[in-house]
Amino acid sequence: NHVIHYFSSLYDAKTVVSKMLRKAVKSVCVSGVPDANLRIESERERRGILSPVEYEAKYAGLEILYYDREFFVELAKAHSFNVRFFHHGMPGFAQNKFRFDCLMTKC
Repeated sequence: NHVIHYFSSLYDAKTVVSKMLRKAVKSVCVSGVPDANLRIESERERRGILSPVEYEAKYAGLEILYYDREFFVELAKAHSFNVRFFHHGMPGFAQNKFRFDCLMTKC
């Protein structure tokens, strides 16, 4: 929940999610995934909430990795899982409209 965007690369994320899928008995849910299609809007909104100094202090060293849904579709398919996407709806979270949740279930 809300950590996949801190992986250093898509390769690292793929490695970890693949391990999760191999261990899963029934399903894997990845929540709070930054949507690559909404990156510009997301960054603009985050920067607009804080002053430049506050933004740099809060996000220094925290690069956010954005994902296309296809990333999860391909992983699910490779491990014989079905995949469904949902709107992310964490109460009070300002970035909800720029995130999605992914549920992968065994076929």
